[in-house]
Amino acid sequence: MSRRQTKAVKVTLRFRMLNTGKETLYLDFYPPIEHLETGKPTRREYLGMQVQPLKKRNGEYQTNKDGSYKYSLNDEETINVATIIRNNRQNKLDKSNIYSEAEKEILKAKERSKGDFIQYFANLANERETSN
Repeated sequence: MSRRQTKAVKVTLRFRMLNTGKETLYLDFYPPIEHLETGKPTRREYLGMQVQPLKKRNGEYQTNKDGSYKYSLNDEETINVATIIRNNRQNKLDKSNIYSEAEKEILKAKERSKGDFIQYFANLANERETSN
């Protein structure tokens, strides 16, 4: 059984400044990975987490010596949780590189089995509405 060498996927935690002055946290995948629901390649996974950089009295953002923004303790905890999520995604993707194609299909089937059967059956019924 031969195993294909696939390019390792790197997962990076990134911040994007919003118009509100908050930053949203997301994971950046390179090279792009296949989205589980759509099957299309995707580079980003938004975590739904936001942090607020601290500001000085004059309205400028407070920065560390390395140029990164300073955050409150609650926001630091949010960043730590996002880092743990990033590490888990990286670990999951690294493990998927060592599986054969048959093992990958088994893992995909397990992921699909965790879904809602009633929703799956309703979608299947809608697709086959024309036939009996």
